[in-house]
Amino acid sequence: MRKEHEELKNQAEEARAAYRAGVISREKAIEIITPYLAVANQYAVDLAKKYGQRPRKIGMLSYLR
Repeated sequence: MRKEHEELKNQAEEARAAYRAGVISREKAIEIITPYLAVANQYAVDLAKKYGQRPRKIGMLSYLR
């Protein structure tokens, strides 16, 4: 994983934890998490094409659970 992707992942995990703790609102959490999910889902699509499979994408609601 690239350093930029790792930073996005760390930010997304922090936002998810803060949302679960009630520190930030849902809208703010979604705003912070969305860039990471876009990168992760694109990576899933690229891997799926490489191996001839269906991409397994991450949804916002499932990530926030």
